[in-house]
Amino acid sequence: MGLRRQVQLVGHCGPTCISMLLEHQGVQLSQEAIASAAGVASTISSLGSRIDQLATAINTLAPQFLLMGRYNSGIEHIEAMLSLRMYAGVEWQGRFHYENSHLQFDIGHYSIVTEVDRARGLLEIVDPDDKSVFSHGSIAIKEFLARWWEDNEMVKGSKYRSFGLAFVVASRIQASEVEALGFEPVTYDFSMRSSIGL
Repeated sequence: MGLRRQVQLVGHCGPTCISMLLEHQGVQLSQEAIASAAGVASTISSLGSRIDQLATAINTLAPQFLLMGRYNSGIEHIEAMLSLRMYAGVEWQGRFHYENSHLQFDIGHYSIVTEVDRARGLLEIVDPDDKSVFSHGSIAIKEFLARWWEDNEMVKGSKYRSFGLAFVVASRIQASEVEALGFEPVTYDFSMRSSIGL
């Protein structure tokens, strides 16, 4: 299939993954344009972006497509998307190198899974951040599963935790196939009902 890796600006992992997924569908949109349409351009470098905000950007800039997601997904759901020749984005806890240090830190992140290799126990990913420990393109499935969660500020001042978010950019023609696998159009309400207040 082939997916061209793009390198993100600070905090732009979400818009960059959406840009890559749209490019795979034949639509060229910059990460900056997606961040702006998502309404996060002024805050993204410190707060990142939520999946429902990214869905708003797609609805505005590429309405012939839907951002469709599924919480509490398993590796089998990613495999199902790949079998439909669609790459799956994931929201998870990435690991990163501090500047000029051997130390590392974890933080919420978006990447795209391009292959599941059960025999070797690996996921092949496209990670848009050059500081990612996993920018080489592989992560053990076992480690990924332990990291497949995220905390988002869904209500101002309040964090909510969700697990196992996988998402795809689907044309409206593809939507029924994706829905049959338990994915649905991403909205704020979709994210809220799948998250636990902390």
